[in-house]
Amino acid sequence: MTSMPSQAFLQSAIKTQFQIEGGSGQLVPTTLAEVREGIAMSARHTCYAAVFELPPEVTAAQGTYRVRDPHGTSWELFMTPIAPTQVGQHRLEAVFHYELA
Repeated sequence: MTSMPSQAFLQSAIKTQFQIEGGSGQLVPTTLAEVREGIAMSARHTCYAAVFELPPEVTAAQGTYRVRDPHGTSWELFMTPIAPTQVGQHRLEAVFHYELA
């Protein structure tokens, strides 16, 4: 498990299927729908968000999830539900804000 995915990696993976694992250990397929630029607190920081769409009729609560990319790399991410898509598909968002090296 690496610390967190970079914004560049996530942008290159839009529309790619990932897997989310919750506390029960069940893997749920999800699609990276978008990556948004955020507002960093200073020039020494970066900020961005990744939005994942869940399968139809799957919901998820706010919490920490293990997210796996198609290559098997995984991250522990705190994710929050956001407004569903226009067709009612539930979504989770992870926000990244950290100091640049």
